[in-house]
Amino acid sequence: MTVVEARGTGAVGPRGVFTALVTPFDEDGRPDRAALERLVEAQVAAGVDGVVVCGSTGEFPSLTEVERMYALEVVARVARGRTKVTVQVGHTSTAVATALARHAASYEVDALLVAPPYYGPLDDDDLITYHRDVSAAAPGLPLLAYNYPDASGVSYTAEFIRRLRAAVPAVTQVKDSSGVPEELEAFAASGDIVTVCGQENLAPAAAGLGIADFILGAGNFAAPGLARIGKAARSGDHDEVAAVMTRLGPLFEAVGSVSYTAGVKAACEEIGLHAGPVRKPVKSLAPAVRRRIAQAVRETDSGLLTPAP
Repeated sequence: MTVVEARGTGAVGPRGVFTALVTPFDEDGRPDRAALERLVEAQVAAGVDGVVVCGSTGEFPSLTEVERMYALEVVARVARGRTKVTVQVGHTSTAVATALARHAASYEVDALLVAPPYYGPLDDDDLITYHRDVSAAAPGLPLLAYNYPDASGVSYTAEFIRRLRAAVPAVTQVKDSSGVPEELEAFAASGDIVTVCGQENLAPAAAGLGIADFILGAGNFAAPGLARIGKAARSGDHDEVAAVMTRLGPLFEAVGSVSYTAGVKAACEEIGLHAGPVRKPVKSLAPAVRRRIAQAVRETDSGLLTPAP
């Protein structure tokens, strides 16, 4: 697959396997700096290509603007060139999204993931203007459009992404978290843009389409396994992708059985990485669900799980 550049800048978006980091909280619900630092160190040690800060798995809708900036500052300082950093800057307010983009640029991140405003209605022209404004706030940085209709209420099509790419040259990639194989395939066939898979269960299908770029929350607890999937996808070894997914499948199913982010955090706790509770209004997992996740962790090959530093 040809690497797509942000036209006129030479910049490209994140390539490979990126972990969508959780935002660890302490028992009082405040961001836990030490836990976040340790989580980033674990990702560096596990060999993923990069991390994403304040994405959906990072609970960005429940974070304040100041907390989102703080999380990036912590991650950027720990990563310090050892792994790539992308930050999600989308917001319902263009003013806040552009402020987050300017802040991100000041920390020399590698790319911006841009969730659409999730309280509309907005038409295609509104969404193009929104991405253009975010890009203008961080000149030279590549942007990833974020297709996650179940969460945002905004559903992108391959045709819209082509229009967006033409209107906002900094948009080099689309992260598809729709969970719909046909949509993933349509994006992959759309030409002048790179498709990033955002759903673990679609990794084999993505690899079959020639997609080798992933942003996945499961990397918090299964970074070595996902790194193997990414390497196999890049080399065209579809059998290896399927084999690793088969070994991780029961754990992924347990984690996503009720609340994905709560499940990811529970799995992190089971491998020795403090992640803390999810923020309200998302509820904590029932004890039975936590036991199921704990059992799945115990039954998973430890070589596929993120080592706690």
